Amino acid sequence: MAEHDFAVIVGIGNYGMFQRLPGVVEAAREFEEWLVWREGGDVPKSSIKLVISPENRTWRNPASAQPTVDNVDAAFRVAARRAFDRKSPRLGRLYIYLVGHGISPTLSAVPNLEDAALLMANADEATAGLHVPGQPYANWFRNAKAFEEIVLFMDCCRDNRPEVAPRLPPFPRRVHPDANAVRYTYAYSTQFFVKSYVRSVGSSGSRPVFSFALLEGLKGAARREGKITASTLRAYVNNRLSDFLQAEAQCPVFSIQSDLEFGGREPATSAMADVRMPVVPAGQLELLDSKLEVIARLESGASIKLPRGFYKVSGGPEPLYFEVRGYAGEQVKVRST
Repeated sequence: MAEHDFAVIVGIGNYGMFQRLPGVVEAAREFEEWLVWREGGDVPKSSIKLVISPENRTWRNPASAQPTVDNVDAAFRVAARRAFDRKSPRLGRLYIYLVGHGISPTLSAVPNLEDAALLMANADEATAGLHVPGQPYANWFRNAKAFEEIVLFMDCCRDNRPEVAPRLPPFPRRVHPDANAVRYTYAYSTQFFVKSYVRSVGSSGSRPVFSFALLEGLKGAARREGKITASTLRAYVNNRLSDFLQAEAQCPVFSIQSDLEFGGREPATSAMADVRMPVVPAGQLELLDSKLEVIARLESGASIKLPRGFYKVSGGPEPLYFEVRGYAGEQVKVRST
């Protein structure tokens, strides 16, 4: 177990003033599931701070919507204590995963066009300063050398807001003499000044497409020569997004200072699952594996046994995607949306 690792996950899909984002909270929970999975991040559940918006609540007063900056800073505060503890081992990896509505706050003498900021639930057009920017927080931990490695994943739009200054972490500045030894990878769902999209991903419902592809890759689809690294993850995610986007210009941006590895050893061959195909008017379906190679042609509603992996079904009204996790007795019913 990665006993020294820590994670802060923030997923905001329910805002006081902005449009709701379906699938955002689910994506945050799924990232948490990957983190605690032994063949994934293998992070202790007690070392993960999950900050999410209530899914079914309507805010009578938009300014009271949660989570807020204070809620998120409280989650980061637990990790920040390492930098002030002389007995801290300064080991492990810090994961930061932020998903929801976002901007690029660029009011600065030297604007940072490579960063994004997650808007808090109580933000509106007049209070866009209520945000959490990715790099200032990630870089604070990197400069303090509170961890050996830093991973930042941000899934949000990056609309340019030249009248908004990026917030800074509320913690006193700490610079460790060996800060340059910290390894890191930062990844953004889209490039500067470009939107990030939510789409239907088949039986899973709606998800932010970057997060959906990212988790597929982390769970094994990005494995190459037995390893999942930042560079294989980048290649997989960039290729996978074309399955969900047509004319949209969304293109993920990965800043890989160190080609970090993700996940543990490659799982052994797992149990076969019973998978039932959807019933569609076309009748004939094609089943594709994670490499998008056709592995079977099936009748509508047919069943098949499949090993652990990611699959695509084509031939119906729209492509459908599903995962076989490979545990004993697993049954998967692929539903058409």
